[in-house]
Amino acid sequence: MAATKPSFFSAVTVPALYILLVISVAIALFALDIPLYNAIKAANVQTTPLGNSPAAQTEFASIYLLISVAVVFGLAATFTRKKLSDKRWALVAIAFGLMLIFMAQAVLWYISGWVVILVVLSIWVLFYLSVTGKLPDVAGLPFVALFTASAGVLLVLVMPPITLIVLPIAFSMWDIYAVFKGPMMKVATGIPPKMRRLFMLKAGVRGIGFGDLMFYSMVTAFGYSLSISCGVLGIMGVMTGVLVTFWLLSGGQHKGLPGLPLPMLFGFCGIGLALII
Repeated sequence: MAATKPSFFSAVTVPALYILLVISVAIALFALDIPLYNAIKAANVQTTPLGNSPAAQTEFASIYLLISVAVVFGLAATFTRKKLSDKRWALVAIAFGLMLIFMAQAVLWYISGWVVILVVLSIWVLFYLSVTGKLPDVAGLPFVALFTASAGVLLVLVMPPITLIVLPIAFSMWDIYAVFKGPMMKVATGIPPKMRRLFMLKAGVRGIGFGDLMFYSMVTAFGYSLSISCGVLGIMGVMTGVLVTFWLLSGGQHKGLPGLPLPMLFGFCGIGLALII
């Protein structure tokens, strides 16, 4: 019996709406963080360990890329050759929660620290129960949205503009290689669903990587940091790239497509257009 083709709603509309939700969370967080962003810029304390020159900032972005590439290859080797015990898997899930507490404390600086911790722990419990199958997948969506949006906003707060431009471009190029020639498809398809949920969200029938959501948040927040018009056209550009990518996937001719290149291309085109006009 032939497999039923997913509907346009589940293949395109549902995942696109969730991505729009994550981007909206990122914009809201950054809007509330504008006083902190202005203070960081005024104090000139953005992360530039290799210097403030364009070449140094580009090199800094390259280091992030190399680290991420190593992590992906490490995941491929670990998940496809060695079974991850439940205890180690739980430690990975706990690490995600601790990272979100750290990021949320930074981007939600205007809220009491204990309130932030309690909120994060609450949505982390829902996330943990969803990935263990005790609750539906939808229970983990708030955690993923806050986690990826906070990560994207935090990058905009601490990194200089050139790094914020070079980083998504470099990762888009890596994404193309990783999906078509590298280990990404092996990682995505060769591990148990429970482990896959630790770094990939299922929205409708689509799997969306946490890293993709983080970059969507980062680029739109970066656009908003320049001007409201840059933020609006940045969102429109990113969502256009997302919709085109999902539409291409819905044709059934591709098992998987990189999630970064088109959204990053259209997102930066939107930001550039806003700067010109």
